Amino acid sequence: MSERYYRVQTAARDVNELLDPGYQFSHAYNGNTALTREGVSVCADLDDLAEYLMSGMAGALNVRDGGWVIVEVEADEIADARPVDGEYELLVRPTAIISVTPVGDDFLALLDEKEAFLASFLDTPAFDD
Repeated sequence: MSERYYRVQTAARDVNELLDPGYQFSHAYNGNTALTREGVSVCADLDDLAEYLMSGMAGALNVRDGGWVIVEVEADEIADARPVDGEYELLVRPTAIISVTPVGDDFLALLDEKEAFLASFLDTPAFDD
């Protein structure tokens, strides 16, 4: 059964490629081809997408600099997929493009919120032994 998922990508990339099995691969941002996986990398919701982007697992991807879109897809999750980041990332086979929205102020505010949330863990004082 298809579900809805979210991803961010450069606006210059043709979103219709996501529906082409020849392009349904996830590549590591560091260029390590050994980490290439079958399936398109997505997150279950916008909260997870924002947290993923702020966690550092998305590499140096900077969606704040413009030219990025949020793509909502209908897709089938790949059974037994092993994404690089299993906490946020899912690997799917898209079956339909639901929407393509430029990264805007609401999503940028969500990024700020997630960045502050993740930073709060770094500010926690260590326990004395």
